[in-house]
Amino acid sequence: MAVTRTLPDANVLHGRVLRDWLFLLNDETGGRAFRLCYTVDILAETIKGIRRARPDLTGDQITGIHDKIVTLMDERIDQYPAGTDAPVKDPFDRHVHAAAVAGAIDAVITSDTGFLGLPESEKDALRYEIYSPDEFFLLVDDSMPAHVMAVTGRQLAHFRSSGDSSTLSAKLRAAGCPGFAQRVQRHCIDLASH
Repeated sequence: MAVTRTLPDANVLHGRVLRDWLFLLNDETGGRAFRLCYTVDILAETIKGIRRARPDLTGDQITGIHDKIVTLMDERIDQYPAGTDAPVKDPFDRHVHAAAVAGAIDAVITSDTGFLGLPESEKDALRYEIYSPDEFFLLVDDSMPAHVMAVTGRQLAHFRSSGDSSTLSAKLRAAGCPGFAQRVQRHCIDLASH
């Protein structure tokens, strides 16, 4: 897998499971698999989504999450138009398309049905690919399974130390990544046998 410029949508970043896997995989590969790009718009939506899901978080905690996301991203895209030419119907998603085009993005990672449900002819006309988180993580595992196994080991160690009894694969299934959950389950079995 050549280094791919990615733009994860807010719906990928606001959930901790997907966000952690994305950042850990980027760290584990040393940025050799993909670069994580973002915009202020996407970051604002991400923080809004986290706040809605976790109204119990303090201002310090929200600020900490914000700052960590900014630190772990590789590049911010600032210059992009309003996206009125976007193929998506939702006007609040146009900025993602505009940033992807202006930022020379290779892959938009999103759970948004407005993007994922585009007709193939419209997807083919775009300058970037559209992947669900599950599809993207499967591509990373296809290309760099040893790195996915290493992140699986890191995740297992973290959850064991925190006393979390749920499985990595269950968390991934709940986050909408059933295919990747199966792969991670196989990595867990492989790690247990070593």
